[in-house]
Amino acid sequence: EAYKFDGFRFDIMGHIPKSTILEARDAVIAVDADTYFYGEGWNWGEVENNRLFVQATQDNMAGTEVGSFNDRPRDDIRNAALFNEDGSLDSQDHIRLGLAGTLADFVLESNRGNMGTGSTYARASYALDPADIINYVSKHDNETLWDNLQYQNPIGMSLDERVRVQNIAATLPLLSQGIPFLQMGGDLLRSKSM
Repeated sequence: EAYKFDGFRFDIMGHIPKSTILEARDAVIAVDADTYFYGEGWNWGEVENNRLFVQATQDNMAGTEVGSFNDRPRDDIRNAALFNEDGSLDSQDHIRLGLAGTLADFVLESNRGNMGTGSTYARASYALDPADIINYVSKHDNETLWDNLQYQNPIGMSLDERVRVQNIAATLPLLSQGIPFLQMGGDLLRSKSM
């Protein structure tokens, strides 16, 4: 009430019980219904696979409208699958599923001509609602998008082409269903100097 926060982000949210996140969200929503909860819903460590409690992971949070960072299309975008002649068509399927909100029940014709829901793909889609998804390609961890793409782009690619690749890759979260998340400075080719 005092500070007018409108969102809460949880680092390593998968290490917190799902019930705790939902109880906190319900208490906050009682004060301000427009507050958004989101975090890193990774499944790893001593609590992996609900070992100690039902975790606040991507799969477990599906349908709650508590957002989780979406690594499904992120990795394929950062690996330049769209920009290399030998880019993986399977990776491009994951990017297309990401544009559709990484929805588990979204039906997509794969690059092989098979019809299937997002949940049947190798890197299974998990969302039940676009609000379950935080689409991003770069944040504070690891290399920036610009730096990472320099490793992935062909050696002979011109600077103009590299800028175009960056612009396309950086804007995919904006074009995808879900909540876009952008690293500050990505629009200015931000670099951490490798």
